[in-house]
Amino acid sequence: MDDMLTLKKLTYRVTGLGVDTCFPTITDGQQLVTALNLRPMRLTPKEGKTISPFSEISFNGRIVNLTGRNNSGKSTLMLSVLDLQIMGQCGIPVFAREASISPRSRIMLSFLDRDSDQSTFAAKVVKDMGIMEEILKLKAEDLKDVQVIIDEMGSATDQCGVMAVATPLIDWLYHHGVSVIMSTQIPELSEYLE
Repeated sequence: MDDMLTLKKLTYRVTGLGVDTCFPTITDGQQLVTALNLRPMRLTPKEGKTISPFSEISFNGRIVNLTGRNNSGKSTLMLSVLDLQIMGQCGIPVFAREASISPRSRIMLSFLDRDSDQSTFAAKVVKDMGIMEEILKLKAEDLKDVQVIIDEMGSATDQCGVMAVATPLIDWLYHHGVSVIMSTQIPELSEYLE
């Protein structure tokens, strides 16, 4: 709750500073998120630099896959969409010129924990298994309102291991009817999703 109050104060403080803010339109359906000039809130610009907003975002469908090399902004985009979703659902203005969201009753995250004592692969498997356990606790009619955000799907394994671990998880999430936003650096995984 403290985090939400801090976000609300921050939003109202920057509203008068020439930064685009808006209240997102609430939609119902497959259109997860749309935004124009979505500004990443979690980045602090270096002195004399500015952080460019994501000019146009449109996430449709049940599985959205972001593919790109290291440091290309995949995680930042996913966290910006997460902030947009949570702030919008709480009635807090978001850092975008225009935005729309489809509300979700639950948002589950699987991001790499750089401070873990486990290997990257083991830590990801534990997090992904935790998401699966939470989904199994839900009623079938509630699954359509669940959004899962997975960063670096298939990381820390060889190419063969990626397909052996990641594809069953993707299939399982799809067949349970949840919405997924994920990122990967693995081209074969992107091909699998097509």
